[in-house]
Amino acid sequence: MSSTAARPRRTRRVLVILLLLLLGLLGGVLAWGLYLQSQLAGIPRFPVTHPGPRPARVPGHGVTFLLAGVDASQGGGDLRAMLASGRWTPGSYRSDALSVVHLAADRSHAEVISIPRDTWTTIPGHGRAKVNAAMSLGGPSLTVQTVEQLTRTRIDHVAVVDFGGFRGLTSALGGVDVYVPRTVHDSARDYTWTRGWHHVEGEQALLYVRERHGLPGSDFDRIQRQQNLLRAVAAKLRTYNPVTLTRVAGELAALVSLDDALGDGELRSLVLSLRHLRPSRVTYATVPVTGTPTIAGQSVVTIDVALTRSLFDAVESGTLTDWRRTHDLTELPQPKSVR
Repeated sequence: MSSTAARPRRTRRVLVILLLLLLGLLGGVLAWGLYLQSQLAGIPRFPVTHPGPRPARVPGHGVTFLLAGVDASQGGGDLRAMLASGRWTPGSYRSDALSVVHLAADRSHAEVISIPRDTWTTIPGHGRAKVNAAMSLGGPSLTVQTVEQLTRTRIDHVAVVDFGGFRGLTSALGGVDVYVPRTVHDSARDYTWTRGWHHVEGEQALLYVRERHGLPGSDFDRIQRQQNLLRAVAAKLRTYNPVTLTRVAGELAALVSLDDALGDGELRSLVLSLRHLRPSRVTYATVPVTGTPTIAGQSVVTIDVALTRSLFDAVESGTLTDWRRTHDLTELPQPKSVR
């Protein structure tokens, strides 16, 4: 047989081998994608109702989440059972941490804007109260109504996390590192944080995000500790490979509940779209605060509502950098400066 006749057969063999390798690679990617979706599908869902008018959605603005942290130990009844049924028992839980998380449409940047739990505002159908009472009075649906009314920004999805979720999430990641700039004693829990780096996970992570006693800024410093832990978690997730990330996604099923308007496919796409978002491109801030007066016998936080709405307009329109040039914004300090 001539070498000329043999050459096409060798070429075909090479092409067949390359095709088989490609199919194997695609099969592996497909299998991983299906496994990721199965893990994400295990996250419990709950209904959210939207009675009355809502803020308009800004075209191409990306996606906006409301992240509500609750302390299940303070409530009555099973948190997840109430969420899933949509039948909320008034007085059950309060949202001890409340943040609006905005992801840019191209996922090039994100903003996490915290609302102090004692913010004095109007809760639809219930009058003036602290913003964290909305969760207690009507669950996630009333909390969304309250935040949309306060900020004039559209909330696309809601995530509810039990504060114990901080414990589980950090354990799933093998812990994260946080820096304490000066020794401080938490008198409420009789725990002392010494100056320096701390590798926190599990119960210690929960102690870190719960402390306000002993911190000069009290609840405002606690907000920044919560943001700092989220920043450390995001940074660590960036170091993991897809297989490890998928395992962590499975762990989330035990830590978080999501609204049922967020489908499994959309959630998977969202998770995959965030893999290139750099931690340095995430802004952590708190809404503009004007004071901490006593109203109706309660210690509350008052905010500049007009400036808060202007801030969220800038976030939604992608003009926060310009907004910062003419407005003061309380942002999360560098890791070694968070109290």
